[in-house]
Order: sequence, then C-alpha cells, then structure tokens
Amino acid sequence: MTRVQARITDGQGDADAFSLRMALPECRQGRVGISTDPWRDLAMKIERFEDLIDWTRDTHNLLARCMARCSDKHEETRAKWLLVYIADHERALAETIDKIEKHADPKALHTWIYDYLARNPVLRNQACKSYDTMTVEEISLDIFLTHNQVIDLYRSLARRAEIDGARELAEDLLRLEEHETMRLAQQVNRIHEM
Repeated sequence: MTRVQARITDGQGDADAFSLRMALPECRQGRVGISTDPWRDLAMKIERFEDLIDWTRDTHNLLARCMARCSDKHEETRAKWLLVYIADHERALAETIDKIEKHADPKALHTWIYDYLARNPVLRNQACKSYDTMTVEEISLDIFLTHNQVIDLYRSLARRAEIDGARELAEDLLRLEEHETMRLAQQVNRIHEM
C-alpha cells in the first residue's frame, strides 16, 4: 500500500492535509488508463466567470452521471459503493454550485476571465471514463485529480481577480471545492479501510 498525500492550502501557507492509502504501482509506472489531465482533449473557450461556473457545474454533473452509470456495471462491491457515493456527492455539489450562481452578483458573473483561461484552457463534454473497470484506488486517484484541478483554477482566479465581487465569488467557490474535496477524502479513506 502507498499513502498518497493531498494538501489543500489557502494560498497563505495554512494548509489542511489529508491522505489516502492506495496501492498504485501501475499508476506510478504509467500503465493505468488514467489521465493526469482529464481535460486535455476538448478545449472550450470560456470568457466570463459565469461560463466558468457553468463549466464547473457541468463537470460535477458529468462525473455524477458517469459514476452512477458505471456503479451498476462494476463487479467489486467496494468500488460500487465508492461510485454510488461519489455520484451522489458530485450531484449535490453541482446543485450547490447552481444555487451559488443564481445568488451571485451579476457584475461578478459577467467579469471577463479570458486572459487567464487562454493560457490554461478548460475542457467540456468529455466521454465518460471506464470507471466500471477501474479499481477503488484508480477511481480515487482520478476523482482527486479532477477536484484538484478545479481547486487550482479557482485559487488562481481568486489571487488574480481585480474586481472585489469576482474575487469574493472565486474565494467562495474555492472554499466550497476545498471543503467538499476534504469531505470526499474522508469517505474515500473509510472505503479504503474496509
């Protein structure tokens, strides 16, 4: 077993750390079909903050649909439980993001963010991965790679935003993503301990 360390920082040096115990020899050797960049193939032009929030919600909805669909097909009981849990978690997170967007300041939503995303493209409408053939460890690794990319994106936007409303919105979404990733890590650790 390998312990994978994940660290969420607030950009000021304060951090919450959590870890996952995983057997990942294949992943380290690059033989597992998990991309380290889950959005590498389909670039999408996102120009305003509301586009990015839509993309984030869509990403969580896609993960929820894929995990739910693959949970029925998986042969391993722990993996089924994990897929069902993640599907429910991602669905709830997408709904929360939708509520945040509906109550956000319109000026913040219409803030242009193209400059940052032109150098770091965001991707959309990917096909589902084969979660039904992945191990619990591979599923865990993939979901945390995705969440960490979203967190990194919002952290960067929160640092670079020049308009107060946009900065506050980015910080709110960053806190939400960090909190939900830590909650997810706790549940994944419980499944790994079974």
